[in-house]
Amino acid sequence: MSTEPPATGGRRRHAARNAAIADAVMHGASLREVGKAHGLIFSRVRQIVADECRRRNPALYARLQKSDSPVGLKTLVEHAANFGWPDVSPTRPLWHTGRPPSNNATRDWTLTSQALHGDASLRQLAQAQGLSTERVRQIVADECRRRNPALYDALTQAGRADLETLREHAAAFGVTTPAPRPVNEFGHIRRQLGLSQRQYAKALGLSTLTIWHYERGSRRIPHPVMVAARSLHAPTQTSPPAG
Repeated sequence: MSTEPPATGGRRRHAARNAAIADAVMHGASLREVGKAHGLIFSRVRQIVADECRRRNPALYARLQKSDSPVGLKTLVEHAANFGWPDVSPTRPLWHTGRPPSNNATRDWTLTSQALHGDASLRQLAQAQGLSTERVRQIVADECRRRNPALYDALTQAGRADLETLREHAAAFGVTTPAPRPVNEFGHIRRQLGLSQRQYAKALGLSTLTIWHYERGSRRIPHPVMVAARSLHAPTQTSPPAG
């Protein structure tokens, strides 16, 4: 039986961040660029990538490790398929300190992952990044084409390269289906009330983007906000009849 304590919300978010960092680096983002995006130093990002590879395949990582130092990025990339990245070329160029192929490589892959997971609509993702919806749609298409050009070209020729079809093939584009999230009470209340996120935001005096973050669990919901949401959901039949 595992002796590790059960994962808390904070630990899950930390693990998800580390997995996203490792994914971005293994797919071509530079250590320095990813570190800048997450407020981390160069060496910390390298350690996170190594730790994620060790977590995914501890036996292989142990064989590759020559000393107490982390296994080098070049070696990890050469064995990417065995660490769970079958779409990474073992001979791809490394971007240790320079810029990756795109200055926004981490952002583009994060947007694509969120879009294919269905975590948010293209419009919500666009608002969060200060981009147009069409630009986000293009980023998703470009990233899918880069990840699996043969599949993307086949879908395009069949006239089926729309977002819903891309979601159906998410795994082939390197996006694994996330574990189901626990029921979010905050979002459950909105759905029970039959409100859109915009209407819910107006009722609570919040922005639509804040509602989105609260519902997907990427931000902690302050207690007063939760109390206000529950008050909206309070049964109206308990109110005394008018005299």
